[in-house]
Formats: sequence, structure tokens, C-alpha cells
Amino acid sequence: MPDLECENQAVASSLKQIIDLAEQNGAYLDSRLIFVQEGDSLSVRVRGRNTPRSKLIVMPETCLVPIEEFQLSLQGADLVIEGVDKDVSPLQKRFAELMLEVYNQTGKIGHFIRTHPKIRLRLESKIQRELARFGKIKIEDENLDGERSDSELIAHFFQTRKLELKDRNDPRKSRKVVMPLIDYANHNTASPGFIRTETSEGIDALGLLHSTSIEGSKECTVSYGDLDLFDTFWNYGFLDDYSPASFVRAAPCELLLKGFDNVAVNSIPGAVYKGTLAKRNVDLKKWVPSFGRNDEGVMRVGHLKIPCNHSWRALRRVLRMILRNMNPEMKMDRVQARVLVAEHQVISSTVEHFRGLRSAATNPVCSDTDHQALSELVALCDLQLERLDRYQNHHELNVL
Repeated sequence: MPDLECENQAVASSLKQIIDLAEQNGAYLDSRLIFVQEGDSLSVRVRGRNTPRSKLIVMPETCLVPIEEFQLSLQGADLVIEGVDKDVSPLQKRFAELMLEVYNQTGKIGHFIRTHPKIRLRLESKIQRELARFGKIKIEDENLDGERSDSELIAHFFQTRKLELKDRNDPRKSRKVVMPLIDYANHNTASPGFIRTETSEGIDALGLLHSTSIEGSKECTVSYGDLDLFDTFWNYGFLDDYSPASFVRAAPCELLLKGFDNVAVNSIPGAVYKGTLAKRNVDLKKWVPSFGRNDEGVMRVGHLKIPCNHSWRALRRVLRMILRNMNPEMKMDRVQARVLVAEHQVISSTVEHFRGLRSAATNPVCSDTDHQALSELVALCDLQLERLDRYQNHHELNVL
């Protein structure tokens, strides 16, 4: 059975109930696991030797909590279940009760309010509007004039914890779930992500692999997705100090290129290309976004990544692939010329975005705004701008 290292014995009691309930319902938990609680922090550690990519947790999908099927409220700083949809099983409801118990015992909502930039910068309308342009928020959904409602706080809190789980038989269907015990694994870009697997009895399950990516640490981490530094800051409320930071996600923009229909670039993490890549482009797998024409003939691109420490020519190669898909008859020298124009538009739009965001953060509109949050945002913008400058001046890009 996994060990517990908890400062709060009430947390230890709740975690033990979650462990017992999971094992009684078919979960596999590696005996080397240690679930750790320190203040408002929860984490997963592994004792003994490192066994990379071995399964540490296998959680049956029947144990995952479909959190959007619960009606939740706040009583003070505690999450409370007010109602449950009829399709929620008694097992899922019990897991939800225990998970909320742990969140409440560790003050997770209070910590979220104190630390998350979505809350700390909520009154800065200029920042909010710049983020809306970047696709991070919908401005009509934001309350720029006062405190967030409880329902908004709860929604933002679970946005940082829930996983979209696609139906195995129909990928067009999905549900948003929170994951007992797996939820406590913190993010590291260098770690593998969650895996779809099966229990020893052949039951569909979600798994956590052994990955101790932080040098000198026994903490087991997981990748929340292919995220850049700004993604983790804005979506999860922290700067990923251990990230290899291999790219800057480009700002949304519209590419205007002679001889081509419009190309609309979005900024959606995880919008990856599902097709088969040509042999010469196999090494681009992590760089190629989803793309395709809509009913109006506009080529829509999920996102673009701007390299900042390796694969310096990846952006150009991705742009060339998209443009060749749009106009396969165009001669290669003309395509390459358009690629350079497109690259310039992508970089210019992204630089403009981070400069605008930095300007908004250095000239706040509200005197009550958290100054530390503003300083963190300025530092992050400076870091992204430095990486964009490094890309523009890299020697590998001086030749076609």
C-alpha cells in the first residue's frame, strides 16, 4: 500500500479513504508511491530506484469524477456539493466527496484566489482585452468591474484540474473528469502525459507513468500538455521553472499572402495534426498543428510554435507544408518566398502581443491590483520577447 506523508492528519485520513476506495474498485497503486501534503501543496513521490515509464497508478475510468455533472457551491472557502446529475454513479459521488474534502482541508480555493493570475489580474481591463485578442479568454465572459461570482471561481478552479477524456468508441464525444490520486501529480514539460490503458481485468483506465524529471528529486511529475511558459502561467498559475522552453506559442493572426486564400492562425494548445506525415517531415510531429479549410474557404490553423532553443527551422517547414497543401501547383521558389512573408507576419504579431501585454502590466488601471502578479507578468513578457529576438537573430535562419 502507498505511504502517506501529511502535515495534517485529517488530510491523511481522507487520502487513505481515497486509496482504499480506489483499490477496492480495481485501481492499481504501486507500493513505492508516497502521497505528500505540505501546507496547501499535494504531490506524488516514489521511493526506491527509478523505473522510467513504468505504471505507478492505473485508475479505472469508472472511478473518474465527471465534475461538470455536479452542482457545486462555496461555503466560505469550502467547496460543497449541492446536487448531482442522475447519470453520476454512487462510486463517482463518493470519490467527489472525498476529493473535495482534501481540497477543503488543504485550502485549495483560498490558495487559488491568492495565487492565480486569472483572479489576481481580474480588474485590469487592458490586460484582459489583450488576453482576449490572444484567445486566452472571451471578453464577454469576464466581469471586469468587480469580484468574480462563486460559480466563476469554481469553474476557473476546476479548469486547472479537469481532463477532457474522449469516448473510446466515438472520439467526437468527450467528458471532463477529475482524477482521484492522479490529480496530485504536478506538471513538468519533460514528463510523459497521462495514458489511456486497462486494468489487469481489462477495464478501461487512465494511467500515471513513473517520471522523476526534476534532478535530485523523487517527485513524480506528469505533462499537462505541450505548453509554453505563458500557457502554464495563465492556465495553471505558475511559471514552469523546469521547462525546456522549446517554443513560444504564436499569437493569433491572419496571414495575408499573395496567391493564397486567407490563413487564420489560432492559439489553441493541443490542436495537433492527426494525419500521416511524409517521411521527410516525421521529425516535425510535435510542431505540426491541426489545419484545414472551413466552409468559407479560409484555412484555419490550430496554433503555430516559434522555436527558441532547437529545431530552429521547424516553423518555416510547417508554414511551407500548410502553403503547399493550399496550392500544390505553385513553384517551390514562390512558395518559399511566401513562407518568409508568413514567418515575418507570425513573429511580428506575437512580438506586438507581448509588448502590448507588457505595456498593460506596467500601466495598471486599478490601484488595487496585485503588484506581484503584475511584476510576474512583466518578467514573463520580457522572457518571451527575448526568446523571439533570439529566434529572429539565429544564424540557422540566415539561409533558406
